Amino acid sequence: MNRQLLYVSLLSAAIVACSSNDKRTADGGFEYMKVDEGKPLTMPEGLQTPKQETTYFITTDINTSGPVGKNMDIRAPSLVLPVATSTRLEPGSNDAVVWFDQEIDDVKLSDFVQQTIADMLIENNAQLTVVDAANHVYESSWINNESEEGGFFRSKIDSTSEKYRYSFDVKPHGRSLLLKVELVDYKANVLKGKLTPIDKHRAEVAMVNTVIGHVDYKYREIQREHRLMIANQKLLSTGFNDKQEPSFFVELQEDLLWQNLPLFFNDYGFTVNDLNETRRIYYVTFEKPEIGLWDTLWGSDTPIVEIENAKYQFRLYNTETPTKTALTIYNEAGEPVPMEVLEKIFPVVEPGLSFRNIF
Repeated sequence: MNRQLLYVSLLSAAIVACSSNDKRTADGGFEYMKVDEGKPLTMPEGLQTPKQETTYFITTDINTSGPVGKNMDIRAPSLVLPVATSTRLEPGSNDAVVWFDQEIDDVKLSDFVQQTIADMLIENNAQLTVVDAANHVYESSWINNESEEGGFFRSKIDSTSEKYRYSFDVKPHGRSLLLKVELVDYKANVLKGKLTPIDKHRAEVAMVNTVIGHVDYKYREIQREHRLMIANQKLLSTGFNDKQEPSFFVELQEDLLWQNLPLFFNDYGFTVNDLNETRRIYYVTFEKPEIGLWDTLWGSDTPIVEIENAKYQFRLYNTETPTKTALTIYNEAGEPVPMEVLEKIFPVVEPGLSFRNIF
């Protein structure tokens, strides 16, 4: 929990530094507000009007009802920062919104984002309530913020309370959703003052960025747990495929194993000559790496597979478990390599066929 708080705090500090500035009023005087606009030059009859420079001409077709001078809020617009994996912006939108795409396949995306928001609110002594479950609309309870200053005798100088609405626009396939955050209620002490439309938008964007930060932390936490699981998991074993042929069994989906086998071949002395993607067969030639004098003296990290130099076929078969694939090795005559050979080379090929450094 402390690590999470530290991470989110650092991320929030970075977001604040990149997307906000609380200095509202420009430096300097505002005497320009008292200056009357110059009148057009009136020329006597018979004289030609001189050419007027238009480089700094200001059109009258502008918004004249906006704030000027001390009333002008000079803060840069707050920006939604999609720093988490599989997050993106909504093009052309000025609302506090962000897209989340599916990153973790074993959990429903809308449930994951909802739970992340609920956990985030709990850390701030607030709760998430369901407003419309069918349309994925939720609201927070009051989120209280207080600022204090002083030494031993602290005095409260600022306090605000906010309520937010979180709306999910979930795509029909469920693998993408648009999160929209709205500030629905606000309370502040006298020192804080009235909430302006700019302040409201900045608060909504800050909340979106806070959600993104917590989602990013959740992703990193899950990835860390996954790496620890893989490090301690037995990912390669021996057995017999559905044809009762000796095989390796790899704890990977067939597509992933097919895509990554060339990495194994490259590291273990196999050269791919051909492949049949439909039947999931790699046709390879094995040549045992040569160990030179310096390798003998200093030691070599090159894995040596104790099989004959020859042509082989590496064929993949599905199993009853979607996340496990049978890998059967055939010699040039199409005969499966005996179980004795598989068990002999198992300690050497296990690191390569586990793909621990990739997943």
